[in-house]
Amino acid sequence: MAAGRPTDTLALFQPRPDDRRIGAVFGLIGLWQAMDYRMRRRARLPLQRILMAILGLIVANIALFAILSGGLAWQAHLGGWIAGWLSGQSFARR
Repeated sequence: MAAGRPTDTLALFQPRPDDRRIGAVFGLIGLWQAMDYRMRRRARLPLQRILMAILGLIVANIALFAILSGGLAWQAHLGGWIAGWLSGQSFARR
């Protein structure tokens, strides 16, 4: 039983396949939000709707992190969203 513990501890630091998938999903969300933001800004439409969507996403992630006692891969969520946002900003410039 003691021999299994070091491998269990190391497994905690390895990304799970689910972490990568959720990062990709949040990347798509970030891409969509960035393009919506740029479109609204160019059309001089109010930005409140997209900013509230981003704030809602942040609040939902914090709530789920607390409810799941830290079992949420927040790094995958944040990293995916940032990559998507930056991609959306670069696509929108063209």
